[in-house]
Amino acid sequence: MTYGSRVISRSLPAQPDLAAEATIMHDALSALHLCGDKGAVDAAGAECVRRDGMCLRIAAKLPDTAVVLNHGFVDGGEDSFLQAAGIYRRSGVRRFFLSTVIAPEAVVLDRAGLVAARGWRKFRRPAKGPLPPLSKNTIVQEVEPGAAQDFARIVSDAFDLGLSSRPWLATLPEVPGWHAFQAWEDGEVAGTGALYIQDGYAWTDFGATRPESRGRGIQKAMLAHRIRFARSLGCHTVLT
Repeated sequence: MTYGSRVISRSLPAQPDLAAEATIMHDALSALHLCGDKGAVDAAGAECVRRDGMCLRIAAKLPDTAVVLNHGFVDGGEDSFLQAAGIYRRSGVRRFFLSTVIAPEAVVLDRAGLVAARGWRKFRRPAKGPLPPLSKNTIVQEVEPGAAQDFARIVSDAFDLGLSSRPWLATLPEVPGWHAFQAWEDGEVAGTGALYIQDGYAWTDFGATRPESRGRGIQKAMLAHRIRFARSLGCHTVLT
């Protein structure tokens, strides 16, 4: 389940290896917040708080719409909800998500100031298995460190993260474990996607397409490419 200052949505259905799946998401978010360029991190107000059964990624200087970068995980206890909500609010973040696999009672949400809204599904699949063919008109390539400006621009625009998020996002290819990808169409960058790999798991994030290229299979090609990439590095499971 995922809970926020204005949002609650369902997430992370119970599975045998759920602990491992939750761990890779925690570690991916922590890595991005801790390993980016210090100036870019400071400009976004980015930090990661990881303690007492919770992992919170915070981007306090980005606009309220940057909720995907203000997303934390808690163990489901009342104290963790109250502490996490307090940390976000003291940081000046008014809108955020909190995910857990244990649904709290309504009174806990009320005390933490969280309210229900829409559903948010998470998916997993084996790295092996058939994949759709890649479009001949779309070329997907990994982004080299120092060359992620287009990647950062498309992601920041698609998720309404604000201009100050771009220098930080542009450091993603330099962060250990992370891989950034760009989809090219007619000689221009049309879409993005990223992958974090750890212990045989691959976690996907930052899938975005520029407005003029939407509806043409960019993300289908991007997902297929990332699954193939994860498979080539020995991953057994791909997560969203």
